[in-house]
Amino acid sequence: MSFRAQDAPKPRVLSRGTLCLSAPRETQSVSIPRPNMAAPLKITFRFVGFCLLLAIAWTSAFAQTYVPNKSAWNKYREAQNALQVRRDASRAMKLYLEAAVADPNWADPHIELAGLYGMAEKYSSAAEEWEKARKLDDAHKQLTPQQRHNVLDGLGVSLALDGDIDRSMAVYRDAIKEDPDYPLYHYNLACGYAEKSDLDRALPELQKAWELRDNLPSGMRFPDPHKDSSFERYVGNQKFEDAVRNMVD
Repeated sequence: MSFRAQDAPKPRVLSRGTLCLSAPRETQSVSIPRPNMAAPLKITFRFVGFCLLLAIAWTSAFAQTYVPNKSAWNKYREAQNALQVRRDASRAMKLYLEAAVADPNWADPHIELAGLYGMAEKYSSAAEEWEKARKLDDAHKQLTPQQRHNVLDGLGVSLALDGDIDRSMAVYRDAIKEDPDYPLYHYNLACGYAEKSDLDRALPELQKAWELRDNLPSGMRFPDPHKDSSFERYVGNQKFEDAVRNMVD
């Protein structure tokens, strides 16, 4: 399975498989002081065998409209320090768990945990954390639209990597109902259909993703379906070739 993170901004590699995005922070309406460090740790997974795309572009230290309590915030900052300075993923995971307990209504610790579980290839646990973040956003509306996209993409990808293609596809179908103009939902759903050998249902979703390509996250290019492993069995198939011939960004 292959995943791609948003190309901009450029990452600073901290350890194998771990990226710290030094992205500009979004405008905040809170008074909690920022830690004097780079933007929060973000993780890119790269695997071969499935063409689901994951655009992780978490550009704020916490969600725009939610102010965590002091205990949770301090645990979260300690976790960031453990990852970015000490490169201690185990301690960071423990601290993120403590932050989540200290403020059970805050989505961000679950998002960071999901990334760490994914990096450790614990996809079931990652999916659980993405789902917790989704439910917290449903209840408290903490996330920006792009952050919401990232959470739903993360949930769908983790389920697929855990081998549950049907649940992954269900996530994307629901996500499309929520935001039908986000192209990666359609693209990832097309990948799911392709994995299930249903080209007739994959191609309309792929075409829709192409039509919506201008809505991709900034800096991300539309992938070449010929190079995605979910579609490799269809290379040379006339129906597939006719559909994707002009899908070159």
